[in-house]
Amino acid sequence: MLKIKTVLVEKMWGGTNLKKYNFDLPSEKTGEAWLISGFKGYESKIENKDLNLSEYYKKNHDKFNNFNSEEFPLLVKIIDANDKLSVQVHPDNKLAQELDDYPFGKSEAWYIIDHKPNAKIIVGSKTKNKEELISAIKKRDWNNVYNVINSVKHIALNIDAGTIHAILEGNLIYEVQQSSNLTYRMYDFDRLENNKPRELHIEKSIKSVTTNNNIQQLPKTIIDNSELNITQIINNSFFILEKWIMKDKTSVKLDVNGRNFLLVSNLENLEVEINSMILRKGESLIIEADDLNDKVILTKGELLVSYPK
Repeated sequence: MLKIKTVLVEKMWGGTNLKKYNFDLPSEKTGEAWLISGFKGYESKIENKDLNLSEYYKKNHDKFNNFNSEEFPLLVKIIDANDKLSVQVHPDNKLAQELDDYPFGKSEAWYIIDHKPNAKIIVGSKTKNKEELISAIKKRDWNNVYNVINSVKHIALNIDAGTIHAILEGNLIYEVQQSSNLTYRMYDFDRLENNKPRELHIEKSIKSVTTNNNIQQLPKTIIDNSELNITQIINNSFFILEKWIMKDKTSVKLDVNGRNFLLVSNLENLEVEINSMILRKGESLIIEADDLNDKVILTKGELLVSYPK
């Protein structure tokens, strides 16, 4: 197993809510904690290893069940939206390569950890078809472009590439995504950064956007017994996200070929013990393929667990 060190990222919309995980924040504008990342420039360090996660993955591919990606495929982060993020869209893999010569697009999923009273998020479009949507975007008729909905604690939302979305102020969100940082900013509420408007990407947004509103999925119970409940809360083309609730000390044997390796985060408990490794609140680890071949032993608590497809 690999204990992963968090990378903290400052953002103009960031705040200080990540202190609850005992992170040493670089400023009062800390917007993201990259919990597990192989993304260039933001690679996670691994405890007691000289290699970063990207290097380790490439040199030890067998430990990841020889997963069919040359780059580490997923990125896991916590987002503290003290102010609103831009209204944006991400391209799929094909458009990312066509529009920006970029290897991956970006599908993602959100799990709302917490939110302030009356906090909201933007997800999906209001229009009936793409032609109406493109017309509204070109007119900057934002009230007829996107849906604004209330944040609900502990729900999961699937944000496929092409889906209009924005995290608005007052949300603390756990995000699992493809390992990509390619974002097309559609609207930024006319605000300034360094006395200048931030760049918009209207034409690329129009090429990438869909009218997808299919963001919530029915949870699926994978295991439910007196000691352990595993519920699948997101299942998309690129990854699966599960919530694990250990009601007591327990062990579980999982299919390594179905899961490859696991990305595990502790957001709720002071600590959870996994195969004798202590995972404190805010920490993440990777359970490698070799460990999945044996039983995984866990103490009482709750975890968010994802794995690539």
